[in-house]
Amino acid sequence: MNKLKQKFESAMKSTAMSAQQIYKHKSFNLSKTQEDPEWDEPCREFMKIHQEVLDLIEQVKKFQSIVNDLCGNMVKIGGIFSENVNESDPESTKRIASAYDQIMKSCSEESLETATTRINDEILALLNQKLEEMKPLLEAIETRKKAKMDYDHYYFKLEQLRGKSNSDPNKNQNKFQECQTTLTAITDRLIDKFIEYETARPTFLAYEFQTLRSVQKDFFAALAQSMAKFKSTRPQEGMPTEPLVAPFSMSADFVSSMGASTAAPRKGPRARREEESDEEASSGSFRRPTPGAAAENAFSRGSGARKNPFANRASNAPAPVDIDEPAPAPRKPKGVYAVVLYDFPGEDEDELPLREGQKVRVTRQHESGWWTGELNGEIGMFPANYVKLL
Repeated sequence: MNKLKQKFESAMKSTAMSAQQIYKHKSFNLSKTQEDPEWDEPCREFMKIHQEVLDLIEQVKKFQSIVNDLCGNMVKIGGIFSENVNESDPESTKRIASAYDQIMKSCSEESLETATTRINDEILALLNQKLEEMKPLLEAIETRKKAKMDYDHYYFKLEQLRGKSNSDPNKNQNKFQECQTTLTAITDRLIDKFIEYETARPTFLAYEFQTLRSVQKDFFAALAQSMAKFKSTRPQEGMPTEPLVAPFSMSADFVSSMGASTAAPRKGPRARREEESDEEASSGSFRRPTPGAAAENAFSRGSGARKNPFANRASNAPAPVDIDEPAPAPRKPKGVYAVVLYDFPGEDEDELPLREGQKVRVTRQHESGWWTGELNGEIGMFPANYVKLL
């Protein structure tokens, strides 16, 4: 009894259990279960698809929140700018503040309204509908868990009875067959649904991804177009229209006066040596002496001087040879390669058209689901679920 109690308490701590599960753990000491790989893998992939839908909804709502905050701050900035204008300020400043305030309000209201409408109608509505379609499958998965628990219970119960000589294993056979039939029916129906979702997975969220990207591009393009209307770079009355440049004569006189009035800096030994070497170089001939010249060099210095191989043979001195260095090896292109699973038209300028069976080099993988790649010298973006990494 103590061991049974310990197993029950450990099971209670590890996971939340229903009343039916608690009863069976108490009564039958159910601690074994059968593995079912034919069910586990399709169910795991379906739950990943469900999580992708939830992640995309969270991403869309996050972008919507950022857009709302951005437009709200723009309106606040425009209001603060217009409120801080005083009556004593020039008319040009008042016009600039008023125009800026109006532009901030108009671009925030129009752009925000359009983006919000498209997000709610074209993205969130479809994603919520897909969640509703998945909800019965999630409930059926929970129902199958209970059916699997009943099946495991009677399966191992019959195994225990078969091992005892004075027991009748056929007593629970009907109950076991009933649980087996129920479990098989639920499993087959769910696996068929899982296969349908897995088949449609590459394009399951493609429209929502493209629509979200289109909303983002249109919003910021409209915002930039509205902001381009605001220009305050024209010179006001009384301001110079050209840069102030002093005449050359005045600049030269100023530089000469500065040089005359400024004391010459003290030069140290190193500066004097450099100055002397510069003077010698400037006073000498442009042509440098040949190795066979009479000047003292490394070959004729000292009593044990070596013979200069080029002495008195300046005309026969070997000509310098240009050493051709081998060209560096071409850089290997960065990135990984992927094979295209489905055709992608790539209608926008920054999108990369793809055809099924092509091999594209992926240069950037982004968590938004849009990757950057290169194909035949063209660079662009494409949905990640249209390709498969090699």
